[in-house]
Order: sequence, then C-alpha cells, then structure tokens
Amino acid sequence: EAVLPLHKDSALGKSLELNGAVRRTDYSTSGAVTTWKLGGVYEPVDFLRLRGTVSRDIRAPNVNELFGSVTRSFSSFTDPRTSRQDLIEIVSGSNNALRPEKADTFTAGVVLRNLPFLRGFNLSVDYYNIRVEDAIAQIGSATIATRCLVNNATEFCPLLTRNGADQVTMINDRLQNVNGFKTRGLDIEASYRTSLGSDSSLDLRLLATKVFDLVIVDSAGGVDRAGQTGFRASNTPGVPDYVLDGMTTFKAGPFSLSAHGRYIPKGKFLEEFIGPEDGGYSVGLANSINTNRVDGRFYADLTFGFNVKSGRNDFEYFIAIRNLFDKDPPIAPSAVGITNQVLFDQVGRAFRVGVRLKR
Repeated sequence: EAVLPLHKDSALGKSLELNGAVRRTDYSTSGAVTTWKLGGVYEPVDFLRLRGTVSRDIRAPNVNELFGSVTRSFSSFTDPRTSRQDLIEIVSGSNNALRPEKADTFTAGVVLRNLPFLRGFNLSVDYYNIRVEDAIAQIGSATIATRCLVNNATEFCPLLTRNGADQVTMINDRLQNVNGFKTRGLDIEASYRTSLGSDSSLDLRLLATKVFDLVIVDSAGGVDRAGQTGFRASNTPGVPDYVLDGMTTFKAGPFSLSAHGRYIPKGKFLEEFIGPEDGGYSVGLANSINTNRVDGRFYADLTFGFNVKSGRNDFEYFIAIRNLFDKDPPIAPSAVGITNQVLFDQVGRAFRVGVRLKR
C-alpha cells in the first residue's frame, strides 16, 4: 500500500495525491485471489476536495455461510408451469461450496466544507458504480422455480426435486454464488452548524441515497429491483428508489432537543408482478395482482435531553419518542408479518426514558 503526494500548496492548487494498494489472499476452501485499488484526491482550494477510486474487491464467505446450520421447513408452493399448489419442503442455510464474491468498483465524489460565504456548512456527494460476480445470496424458492420453469435458466433446475408424478417436492434454497448484480447510485450528506448565542447552537444534518439501478443478473437476464419496497416470502428483496434521513438538534445550556425524520417513497411490491399501475396489465395473467404498489411513509422521532453535572460525574437524562405520529406501516404481506419489516415500523409510537452517566 502506498501514497504518492504529487504537489502541495503550489500553483496547481492546495494538494494532489495518488494512492494504491494490492493484496494476494489464499483461502483453503476456494484458492487464491488478487485484489487492488487505485485512487486520487485533489484539493484545488481549501474548501473543495475531489476524490475518486477504482478497485477490484472480494468478499470471502464467512464461517457461518460455509459451515453454519441447514434448516428444513415446509411452505405452500404454486408451480408456475401447471398452477398446481402443494406443500413442499424448502432447504435453506449454509453451503460449503461457496466461492468468494468479486467486485469491480468505481467511486467519484466532491466535498465542500467551510465555504467562505457559508461557514459551518459541509456537503459531500459521491457516485458509485459496483458490479459483483459470484454474489453470495439466498435466491428464494419462488425465484428458483420461476427461473427454471418459466425463464428456462437450466442452471436453477437441479435445485428442484420432483417425484414420480413430476410434482415439485423440494427446493434447495441454500446460499449460492448467483451470477451477480450491478448497482449505481448517489450518496449525499449535508450538514450545517451555527451558534445562536454563548451557550446555544443549532445542528442540521441530511443523509440521502439515490439508487439508479440494482440489477440482479443470471443466465435468464437481469431484474432491476431498485424501487421494489415489498418483501414477499421466497422472493429476492429490493431497495427504495431513494431514502431521505434528516436530523435537527437544538442545544441551549443543559437542554437539548433533537428531531429525526426518515422518508421512504412509494415503491413496487414485486418486480415480477404486474398491477393496474403497470403497462401490459391484464387480469388473465398468472402474475397479475390487484395492486403492485407499496405506499411510502414518513417517520418522525423526538428526543428531549437534560445534562446535570455533579462533581466528576456527568448525568444526561432523556425522553425519546419513536414514530411520533404513530404511523401504521403500509400493508404489503412479507416474509415476516404484514409489511417489509426492514423498511417500515411495525410497532407504532414508542416511548423510552433513560439516563446516561459519564465519569
């Protein structure tokens, strides 16, 4: 690993440097791999930084993915070829034949900080483009069946077991090295802090993520799951088109008040389904659904704090309210419960009271 400074405080700007690294790793289960990265950082002026990186990365399967437990359960299954519904066995869990994931990554970003005309303001915007091969994932029993029986992706067919009557009796949904996926997007972070007096301050912070695409790729083609906020059992999950997460904190002496908000936009229930909102909809289609949309949600949290110093001890008393407006989750049947529990709150308004001690 090395860093190469090219100039500092010159006519070309404040600083310019290149950095790079290379690593050779040998795994007893899957052999040797080489990873590397090359990046650069350029600061033409004090308040502006430009950065970029290209890299070849890996993620080896961990011990639990290789040698963890294997579970067997039974689930209702509809054969997409015959529309026959049966109760079949689903096998899921570890797989000791897994290989390391390999990724090609490109990132580029700009950072603004302490602008001459707006002190206390910082902004960073980063673009990422990641392509992963041999991605380690649980495919989902429904996806396996669709790929084999509908899309004619033959590499998925050995994962289905049939009986003498040609009925599916078991699906092997253990972790696999799927063909891969690719994703592009933007990560944005903005913050501003200002003093409102001798012992008062205001902090604002916004985090935003925009996903242009999240394409799961196999021999049958790619499925873009950017904008899919439903999480149906036995299917591959997606991500929202974008997420906004903001925080405001006001401090005055020993008192503090923090407000936190998170917004998840409206999305699709499942990319493979077709609803009245989608082109080509027809009630006669096997994958038709009465609606293929999941409503968005805005969640607000509030925290009150009060600090008390007692000798060498510092006590912070707080009251926190989560889901301030008691928003119910959008109804969208998922792998667990009535909604996508990864994105949406299922509890409702909740209160928490506590004290923290620092010595």
